[in-house]
Amino acid sequence: MADIKMFIGTWLNEIRAVTPEGTVYSMKNKAISDKLSKELIEKIKNEEDFAKASFPNATDFIDAYVFRIVWDDIKNLVDYVHYAD
Repeated sequence: MADIKMFIGTWLNEIRAVTPEGTVYSMKNKAISDKLSKELIEKIKNEEDFAKASFPNATDFIDAYVFRIVWDDIKNLVDYVHYAD
């Protein structure tokens, strides 16, 4: 979620992640506007707060939970590519 928050909150054009095995993931912004970016960052904060309060013993899963919710909002606004080795 830290990468997603940075991507959305700082209006990056692209963010990439590389695994230790060399697999590359790329996400490019197609249509996340300034206004939507602010709304998404607020939604992430609210969902994180909700998840922490609702699942206090499942801290390892909070990022996955929040990502799933946010992904539904951004999946049509970004180009996501997974480059295999």
